[in-house]
Amino acid sequence: MPKAVIHGPAGHGDLFRVAPDPGDMVLLIDGHYHQSGAVRHKEILEFLWRGVRIVGCASMGALRAAELHTLGMEGVGEVFGLYASGAIDADDEVAVAHGEGPEYRRVSEPLVNLRQALQLLTERESITAQTAAEALSYLQELPYTRRSWTGLDRWMQSRGEPAGLVTSLAKTEADLVDVKKRDALQALGRCAMAVVPGTPAPAWHTDSRWRTAFLRTWQMDFSTEAVEAQSVPRSLVLSFRQLYEAGFSALWQRHVLEQASRACDNPSGTKKVSDPLDSAAGLGINVSAAQSDWLTQNESESLSPTDQADRIITRVYRKNPQEDSALGIFDERGSSPSALTGAAESIAINEYMASTYPDRSIYQLTEKTLIEHLSKLWDAPDQSALVHAAHDRGFRSLEDAVEAARHFYLRHVASDDEQGNSYR
Repeated sequence: MPKAVIHGPAGHGDLFRVAPDPGDMVLLIDGHYHQSGAVRHKEILEFLWRGVRIVGCASMGALRAAELHTLGMEGVGEVFGLYASGAIDADDEVAVAHGEGPEYRRVSEPLVNLRQALQLLTERESITAQTAAEALSYLQELPYTRRSWTGLDRWMQSRGEPAGLVTSLAKTEADLVDVKKRDALQALGRCAMAVVPGTPAPAWHTDSRWRTAFLRTWQMDFSTEAVEAQSVPRSLVLSFRQLYEAGFSALWQRHVLEQASRACDNPSGTKKVSDPLDSAAGLGINVSAAQSDWLTQNESESLSPTDQADRIITRVYRKNPQEDSALGIFDERGSSPSALTGAAESIAINEYMASTYPDRSIYQLTEKTLIEHLSKLWDAPDQSALVHAAHDRGFRSLEDAVEAARHFYLRHVASDDEQGNSYR
């Protein structure tokens, strides 16, 4: 497979990091879980929806394929068959303790392999079916980190079985007892020869409701752009734009008004609402009554009714750009090189400060300091104006804006230092 790209065990977000293209094939074998997030079902569905072929086997791949094979993911091998048929259902059947990458040295044995050894010994009449069943119950009660060939051998010997019965089988007939390895090799062979079939998409592809805000947020968090050797999450670039780009509030307002207009369309699709006052009425918003909650006193006195409706609809909207269905807002002006550079510089400065001056990491910044930064940045003299300014830039709350600013404040201070201002 000369074009194959090999990655370590998959975790939450890794499919977005790898970003396979339509027509690509992904073979999922092993995956992280327990102490870190496992690859999620909707991550897999997202790439199936995009036209990526995803095959699972052996371990985490077999688990996810058994759960998603009716939705288009393909399963290969014995472990997949056991899960799909319901013969086994516990995820710790394939779990192993292992060392750090890139070796990922295995330090425990998966239960599916130990099962296979007990089955072979029973078929060869080396042990009785009752002994095998008791041994399996013993193994199931152990944490997966403590399951091993030597541990099973000691248990068998304590029951009067010959010493080394299990470990000898594991050494001399490894190809028979290592079910996960055998399944992985089988799946690799199929992938090497397979041609992506032109099968019709499952029915769920036509309904977009499964593409939740969580999925869109993950997409932004784990999709990255590169600046030299630094990988920068798209979510961080977008946060930088929300906070610091002068024209972002106008861009966001236009998007929200388009969403509001679309929501108020005639069910027949023959009428498009374009007047913000009509949109507000269609959304059940009384502009006059909403002024005290959603406008400053100056806005209430100086803005036209249409402009007031614009502001109120934008501020009432409760999706931020990170999770909105129309992620095109991110790319409308290209990749925004200045925001990408600013986000990359912020990551570098934050990492440097955290390692060199732990008391000056971003997590030591007070809310008061960050609010002062935003107040000056947005020319918002009081709390009410600051809250409205956050809504105008797509933040659901001032608290969300404060947390976003936390990632960029040290860069802002460093820029001030270069201009002769003191570090705070």
